Amino acid sequence: MERETPKTFCALAWVHSFVNIGGEYQVCCTADEFSPGIDNGDGKVLNIKDNPSLEQVMNSSYMKEMRAKMMNGQWSSACLRCLEGEKMGGTSRRQIENDRYAHMIPSLIKATHHDFSIPLEIKYADYRLANLCNLQCRMCNPRSSTMWLKDWNNIKNPNSGEIFSQKSMSEFASYDWIDSPYLLEELKSKVRSLDTLHFAGGEPLVTKQMSRMLEICVEEGVAHKILLSYNTNLTRIPEKVLELWKQFREVKLLVSVDGPDKVNDYIRPPIKWQVIEKNLRYLDENAEKYKISEILLSTTVQAYNILSLPDMYQHLKTYRMVDPAMNLINLYGPHYLRTQILPPIVKDYASEQLTKIKDDLLKRLPDHQKYLVQNIDLIIHFMYEEDLTRLIPEFRRFTNEIDKLKGMKFAEYLPNLHKMINFGLHC
Repeated sequence: MERETPKTFCALAWVHSFVNIGGEYQVCCTADEFSPGIDNGDGKVLNIKDNPSLEQVMNSSYMKEMRAKMMNGQWSSACLRCLEGEKMGGTSRRQIENDRYAHMIPSLIKATHHDFSIPLEIKYADYRLANLCNLQCRMCNPRSSTMWLKDWNNIKNPNSGEIFSQKSMSEFASYDWIDSPYLLEELKSKVRSLDTLHFAGGEPLVTKQMSRMLEICVEEGVAHKILLSYNTNLTRIPEKVLELWKQFREVKLLVSVDGPDKVNDYIRPPIKWQVIEKNLRYLDENAEKYKISEILLSTTVQAYNILSLPDMYQHLKTYRMVDPAMNLINLYGPHYLRTQILPPIVKDYASEQLTKIKDDLLKRLPDHQKYLVQNIDLIIHFMYEEDLTRLIPEFRRFTNEIDKLKGMKFAEYLPNLHKMINFGLHC
């Protein structure tokens, strides 16, 4: 008799390998904020620079304990984002991946040993290729972007708890694990079983190691079996990479776009919206040529862009095959950039506009994309979940500091938000 799938089961704990920005092995990118990584019971996180085997990572005491909890219907602390998303009625990463690997779940459960170790067959590999990046996004940090190394500590409030030590800054500036020959050997150890290979950064399309890893897939004769996917800012699309994409089964792009026109320019300096738009148009028009099966915009929803989302949804209607809905992700940190800091008048207006968008999308989206509409409910729910208007002074302080650094003015780039925050606080 086939065993019922536990309600907390996540296929990623069986079939997924994730290497994070600093070379740390973690369960998945969704667990990044809630777990330092996979250790083997000694408190030290396993890191690719130490050349651990796939067996050491996937059958570590950490992973066996996580699988034990999942099989017993318990939630691990690393899985809090999925837990919270499901509580709010949204579709979590866990649910999406379980749908993708639904055909494998019975055999994964059956093959799990009594000690919760598993046979090794990685289907989905995810690499965050360090922090080399060409953008200095306002909500980002020096661990994720080298562009923040110089300025971070100078503009952060000394009492905010966000100041990094010199030791940490030195680590962020020297992520050299991606230069190790072991990175390529590590990929080779699992490439033959892969159905999905994902890259992020930093910015993966400016990282030379990424294209070498694509070449390995071609050399091993398995590229045609692999779905290749990216988190990318799409500021650059190298010709060499485009040619390599033709060798893969298909390519999916999750493009980080936080708003159109001046909203993009304000949140994601120094790139200009015209560059993103030009590259989006090119790939939209040449998708078949480069085996691109999906282009989905991913938006980090925060105080700066909550009011511009309707404009972005309207703009999406002008593309041929870019998805008509965005993948919306709530910004959790820093707290003073959350949508929860906004005055009630701004929240109410944003909620009203997002509800209209949701109603429109429900009429147009195919069933397999309906989760993108559910994300709108998560955005609204999160916005009202906590009142953080007390943090508006810190929001203003931080905004002014970056404005001075970049030669920008909040009131000029985001005039509606500027007026509504002031009006909402009766300033």
